[in-house]
Amino acid sequence: MAQISNLSSSLEDYLEIILQLVQEQGEARAKDIAQRKSVRMASVTGALKRLTAEGLISYQARESVTLTKAGEELAGRILGRHEFIARFLHEILGVDGETASRDACAIEHVISLESLDRLAGFVEYLKLCPEVDELLISRFLSCYNMGCKRVAGGRGEKPKECNSTCPRGFHDRAVKIFSRKAGVIQLSELKPGDRARVVSVRGSVIIRQRLIDMGVLPGAQLEMQRVAPLGDPIDIKLKGYHLSLRKIEAATISVERV
Repeated sequence: MAQISNLSSSLEDYLEIILQLVQEQGEARAKDIAQRKSVRMASVTGALKRLTAEGLISYQARESVTLTKAGEELAGRILGRHEFIARFLHEILGVDGETASRDACAIEHVISLESLDRLAGFVEYLKLCPEVDELLISRFLSCYNMGCKRVAGGRGEKPKECNSTCPRGFHDRAVKIFSRKAGVIQLSELKPGDRARVVSVRGSVIIRQRLIDMGVLPGAQLEMQRVAPLGDPIDIKLKGYHLSLRKIEAATISVERV
């Protein structure tokens, strides 16, 4: 498996853009890549040559760019990190969508696997722990937006008091990937063609971090492709690429049908 950290952040961006264009338009042309990344064609050509040398794409002048199997898998993992971080910033912290996406683009290249694992674990905790009030997130957003924070005032600085009439319902912007829903099942219970959203990954640190590194993150949508007769392996489609999981790995993944 190719390592994300082996590429520069710029080349990772190119891979991510290529995958997005293929998913949106069916093909990725150099001029579209240049427009999406806001760079000159010369810069795109140089990057495509480097990605070709790495065995991640196939490209010839005046032709569409094609991701190799390794490139498609790596691009999918990069895109998965981006979308997970962007959703966290937007849906939980209330950052506007454009800023959340821009910040996620920077964070996805430098966040360690350990920190990504902890962040995913926090998401799972909010969603699954019975002791967590499901209104916690909406109350945080309400408090933040109402100015429940320190105000500038020099030595006399003090926190504002919370408004006792804080709304008890969910914030207007629905909390999607963290909302609590019934019907959480194991990945292995899905049938070929079923679509689902990842809820949690519960396994040893080694298995959990391997799956998270592959893009199996809370909120990620997947499609069941095939289950071997004895349940090993299980093939799924995630972020445009196919992923084969061992039975012991699949057993750690909880999902909800979509």
